[in-house]
Amino acid sequence: MPAVSYHTLIQVGFSTYQAREIIRIAKNNLVKEGYGRYNNKRLGFVTVDAAIRIIGFDPRYGEDD
Repeated sequence: MPAVSYHTLIQVGFSTYQAREIIRIAKNNLVKEGYGRYNNKRLGFVTVDAAIRIIGFDPRYGEDD
C-alpha cells in the first residue's frame, strides 16, 4: 500500500505546517474509519488514498499530472 509522508507534500509545494496538518487530519480520519494503528503520534505517514481525499490530487505525481 503506497504511503505519503509530509516530506512528499513539501516537495509538491505545501509549506511544512500545511504538510504536517494534512498528515494529522488524514490520520484522524483513518482512526475514525477504524484503522487504530494510525493513532500514533510517531507515525509520520498515511496512505495515498487518505491524502487524496484531503488535497484532491495524488501527491506522488503533483497537481499538473
